[in-house]
Amino acid sequence: SRKGYFNFDRFNLKEDIPEIEELISFFKKYNINIVLEGHADNRGSEKYNYTLGYKRAESVKDMLIQKGIPSNQIELFSKGKKQPFFDCSLGCSEEEHSKNRFVLIKLKPN
Repeated sequence: SRKGYFNFDRFNLKEDIPEIEELISFFKKYNINIVLEGHADNRGSEKYNYTLGYKRAESVKDMLIQKGIPSNQIELFSKGKKQPFFDCSLGCSEEEHSKNRFVLIKLKPN
């Protein structure tokens, strides 16, 4: 799996995923189905962060489609602020919060 990160309250990718061309080649060669799982940090409501996580997953999907991956091979989910990379229930630095704003790119099991 691989992560793409996002700025606070945004759903456009913060930077390119360095390995994206390798991933694209792999997905195309093996006709792989992909699951994109959107995440948000713990600030804001559950509903807002669920929507934000989904929009983040959609932005990665759009990028994959532009690179030639068929949309029917991509499935979207949002975890919102559930299942963070860092547990911020007792507080987090801004850097730790930023690690919770990502889309996880996973292979879908057959």
